[in-house]
Amino acid sequence: MAAGEVNNRGTRNPLQRRLEALRTDFAAVSGEPFRHFYCPLLLADEPCEICRAHLVNQAFPNTRRRWTVQRTDVDNFYGTFFEADFVELKEDGSPIATSIANRLSGRLRPEIFHRGQKVEFYKPTATIPSRHSEVLLEAPSRSVRLALKIEPEAMREARDEDWQISIEKDCRLAALVSLLKAAHLTLFEMLGYRYALSAGGMFLGKTVLGNFFLENRNLRKEEVLRNAKAHFAEFKNMVRPVVAPNTTIEDTVNDRIVYICEGSCRWAFLVFIRTAGLAHAVIVPQMESPDAAARFVSFLNESGSKFQARRCYFNGEAYQASPDTKAFDWPAVTLG
Repeated sequence: MAAGEVNNRGTRNPLQRRLEALRTDFAAVSGEPFRHFYCPLLLADEPCEICRAHLVNQAFPNTRRRWTVQRTDVDNFYGTFFEADFVELKEDGSPIATSIANRLSGRLRPEIFHRGQKVEFYKPTATIPSRHSEVLLEAPSRSVRLALKIEPEAMREARDEDWQISIEKDCRLAALVSLLKAAHLTLFEMLGYRYALSAGGMFLGKTVLGNFFLENRNLRKEEVLRNAKAHFAEFKNMVRPVVAPNTTIEDTVNDRIVYICEGSCRWAFLVFIRTAGLAHAVIVPQMESPDAAARFVSFLNESGSKFQARRCYFNGEAYQASPDTKAFDWPAVTLG
C-alpha cells in the first residue's frame, strides 16, 4: 500500500493508523510532519510502498507478531537475502524423521554419515535399484522412506554400527544482519523517531543497514552476500547468541526491557531478541557524546570484553531503571 492511501470504505486500516501516529511523532521530534513516510533506515521521506514489518520474522514459531511501518522494498530486500536463511535456525522440536522429511527439498538438506564417511541418499518415488538399500524412519505422525547408496549386504553388516545424521548450515552472516535489523526496528517501534533520529539510531539505521540496501538492491544474491560479508564484518561484535537461554532472559520485543550499557558514560542499548527457542543479544550504540561514541568504537574493535549494564523497563513514556548494574561477558567470535 502506498503511503497515505485509505481503504475502500473511507476508513484507515491499522497500517495507516500506525503511519499517522509516526507522522505525529516525527513532527514532535523534527518540528514538522513527513509527507510520505520517513524511513528509519534510509532517513528519507519519498513516495514509496509501505508494509507491516514484523520485528522478528513471522516464520519463527511461537513469536509474538509485533510490527512497525517500513518501506516494502527495504523489508523485502532484507527478508529475501538474509532473513530467509536466518529462519533455518528455528527449533521446531520435530522428531528426526519429520525433520529430515521437512528439509529434503529445502535449503538445509540433511547429510548421513557411516563411520565418519558420507553416504549419499535420496527420497525414492518407485522401486529402488538392487545396489541401493532402503530404510524407513518412523515418526509419531509419519514415516519417511529413504534410499541409501550402499549395497544391501554392506547395509546389513553396518546396521548396528555408528551412524550420524547432520543438518548444518553456516547462518552467522544471515543471523548478524537479521538481528541488527530486528534490534533497530524494535527500538524504533518502542521509541519512535527520538531513537531513529539519534546519533546511534542513524548509525545503525543508515550507516549500517540503509547504505547497504542502497548500494546492493539491484544486485544478484551471490553479489549481495559477498558484499555483505565485507560490509558487516566491521559490526560483527554487535551481536552474540545467548548461551543456554532460559525463561529469565528478557525479550525486548515483548517485555519492553532493555539494558543500558554504562561505564564512564552511557554508550549503548543491550537489546534481547528471541527467535523461537533461541535468544540473541544485540548492542545498539548511543553516541550522544564524544565519550560515548569513542567507547562504542572501542567496543567494535575488541576481541571479547566485559561491561556493566543497567536493566530498564520502558513504560511507553520513560525508562524505569534498576538501581543496580549487571556484569555481561561478550566473547570473541568470527564471522566466517
